[in-house]
Amino acid sequence: MVGAYILIFQKRLFFLADTTVNIAPTPEVLAETALLTAEFARRFDITPRVAMLSFSNFGSNDHPSAKRVREAVSLASAMAPELVIDGEMQADTAVLDAILQETYAWSRLKEPANILIFPELNSANIA
Repeated sequence: MVGAYILIFQKRLFFLADTTVNIAPTPEVLAETALLTAEFARRFDITPRVAMLSFSNFGSNDHPSAKRVREAVSLASAMAPELVIDGEMQADTAVLDAILQETYAWSRLKEPANILIFPELNSANIA
């Protein structure tokens, strides 16, 4: 079980998860959260682009928290190879096209993410 919020702006829409249920999710729970949130977005006829958030960008830090998110990306990608998902990455990397394209052009995200998966509940609620 996971919780998600939808943020609707004039020109952008975001799904934020898990924002209400899992305090310190395992990589498996993070992967499931990504898949369930992508499925939820598709119900609104939105093509999901998932960013798995962290304080680290694509291995820039080997802290266990960053490694947990990296493992979740691998698990989710294996379960749904067609899903556009990448990470671990910082929120600004995920949503700002300039950062994503100029610094991480090799990312699976070719457009800014519309689904942000938080690494744990504390970060989600701060956001």
